[in-house]
Amino acid sequence: MNIFKHKNKCEQKYTSYKNISNKKGKEKSSIKVFRKKNHHKDSLAEATNKNNDSNNDKNIRKISITMMFCFLIPIILIITLGIFSYKLASKAMYSKYEESSMSTVSSMQVSMNMMCSSISSKVIEVMLTDEFNSYYNSNDISSIKASEAASLSGKVNSNLSGVKASVDYISAYYLFAKEGSVLKTNIKSLPIGFYDSYLESEEANKFKDSKVTNAWVGKHILLDTNLGIDEDEYSLSYVQHFTSLKNSGFIIMDVQAAYIKELLSIMEFGGGTIKGLVVDDGVEILYKEEKDNKDNIISNEYKVDSPLLYNQDFFNESIESEGLKYVSIDDEKYLYVYTPVGKTGIMLFALIPETHIIAQIQGIGIVTIIMVIVACVISIGIGLAMAYGISSTLNHFCKHLVQVEQGDLTQVFSTNRKDEFKLLTNGMNNMLSGMRNLLTSVDKFSKKATGSAQDVSMATEDMKDSMCSISKMIDDIAQGVVAQAEDTTQCYESMTRLSCELEEINESTNIMSQKADETVSVIDKGKLIVKELNERTSVSVNNTKKLVLEISTIQGLVEEIGDILKIIQGIAEKTNLLSFNASIEAVRAGSSGRGFLVVAEEVNKLAKQSKEAGGKIKKIVTNITNATCQTVSSAKEMSKYIEEQSEALEDTNNVFGEINEYVIELVAALRKVQENMDNIVKDNKNMVDTIHSISAVSQEITASVEEVDATTLKQVASISSLTEDAENLLKEVKVLEESMGRFKV
Repeated sequence: MNIFKHKNKCEQKYTSYKNISNKKGKEKSSIKVFRKKNHHKDSLAEATNKNNDSNNDKNIRKISITMMFCFLIPIILIITLGIFSYKLASKAMYSKYEESSMSTVSSMQVSMNMMCSSISSKVIEVMLTDEFNSYYNSNDISSIKASEAASLSGKVNSNLSGVKASVDYISAYYLFAKEGSVLKTNIKSLPIGFYDSYLESEEANKFKDSKVTNAWVGKHILLDTNLGIDEDEYSLSYVQHFTSLKNSGFIIMDVQAAYIKELLSIMEFGGGTIKGLVVDDGVEILYKEEKDNKDNIISNEYKVDSPLLYNQDFFNESIESEGLKYVSIDDEKYLYVYTPVGKTGIMLFALIPETHIIAQIQGIGIVTIIMVIVACVISIGIGLAMAYGISSTLNHFCKHLVQVEQGDLTQVFSTNRKDEFKLLTNGMNNMLSGMRNLLTSVDKFSKKATGSAQDVSMATEDMKDSMCSISKMIDDIAQGVVAQAEDTTQCYESMTRLSCELEEINESTNIMSQKADETVSVIDKGKLIVKELNERTSVSVNNTKKLVLEISTIQGLVEEIGDILKIIQGIAEKTNLLSFNASIEAVRAGSSGRGFLVVAEEVNKLAKQSKEAGGKIKKIVTNITNATCQTVSSAKEMSKYIEEQSEALEDTNNVFGEINEYVIELVAALRKVQENMDNIVKDNKNMVDTIHSISAVSQEITASVEEVDATTLKQVASISSLTEDAENLLKEVKVLEESMGRFKV
């Protein structure tokens, strides 16, 4: 790794030096390019002036057009102001109209709520009378005498009639109960059991909940059908449900349709407005505002085939609150103003067509448009008048200026205007007077400048020739110095590469020396390992010999066991013979020898078992003997192999010793080589530094020569430019003289 790092450092030094040399070469080439700069300045300037003059002639625009464009800005602002004012007024009128509509509907809601509260309170007053409680809330109506019942029901009827008479908008009343007389303003009779029929109808579903005791409905169809009541006679009905321990019934009060129409007619919003009530049972009471022949707003009943508002999404969202919103019905947009009438379940609303609101705002729009048009016409007229006056005066000036452009400086400007153009006229006359005096002075100066320019031109030609000679000599010196610097650079590069290679060799030698030292240490470790292995091998040989002796001892003991086994077999044979003799004697003895016969049989069995056991032991001893012989043979062979291995380890130890001696000699030689390489590297570094210093001095000399050369070239360029300027001055003086000849002073 150290070798490669040093090699990279050497390559970086070589690359940086090469870049410095290339940079110097580039600077020299840039100095040569400097000689060619600023060659066509005057010709380019002259061409540019001509192009500007032609472009100015093409881009002329009349001042009247410019002023009209300027007047368009306030006109646009006036139009923008009109649009903005119209939008603000429209928004304000929308807001005011919405507030007024909401206020009107809220006021009507108060009147409707008072009407409903009045009817409900009148009904409650009737229910609280003694006559009503004594008759309809009695525990047993059937026990009341007929005369008394007729009297009580008559008084209740009189009370209801009094309510109807005192409240002029009540058209009819109806009272029917489970038990008791039916009271009504209609002459027709209700069928028996009508209460039960009404209680089972959909109209009475809400009263099945004990918490609901009264409600406002739009129609009572079952009652109308049985009594032949025209639905157009009433618009609303108040239903009161009363209950007692043994009786219950209903009181119904109808509100006149004409009164509701009259009440809703008070609200006027404009033609096309739909207003009315939506009752909790889904009945819609609708009126539409229309104009009669005298353009008066009248409210006519408005009938539709299907509900206009009921169950609509916007209606369901507005049931429990008041407010306003814009909704679309049948592709027409309306302002929907709504408010609930207390807690009656009635919704008071108005649908005002948005076109009606827009029609009221259109008047403001027309006035705004007229004012904007008048302001625009006035602005355009003023602009045209001002543009004409200014344009005519400027055209008069332009005619005189054309004469001045052609060289006639005797022109005199005049105007009848008393504004800034009068000042402009005086200024231009003064300018022409100054120009006449200036041209007289310029004519005198041009004659003197001609002589001076000729003298300068001759002097600069001589200086230019001298500087060119100096520049040529400096170029020759620079070429020699550059060649010397290139040779020094090549030598430095070669020495740098040689230095890198020597340092690589030195690093390699160091590595070899280190590896040799490591090899010596490894050999020492190997010798120790072989010595230890040899000692362990000796121990193994001794243990093997001991094992052979012990196995031989075991083999002798096994032979002794065989001898003992033979004795046991002899004893078994004799015991068997003894048992046989004992059996014979027992037979001879008869019955008295039976016990002896049993002993003889047991002894016989013992003899057989001893013989069998002896046979098994013999087999085991034979197997042990065979295994012992094989073990002894293997142990002897292993002892032989271990002795041979011990001899091989001793030979290996000797070889390690010889390798160690050779490596020690190699290390000593490498160290001498390393010392010599260190001296060579030091000498090489000194040589590289010396060549580097020579190269740096050569580069400095080259840079100095190039700077002198560049300075000389700049002087030559300056003198050339001065010469060209002198020649151009002569040309300009001649042109000036020719131009001066055109003017009349």
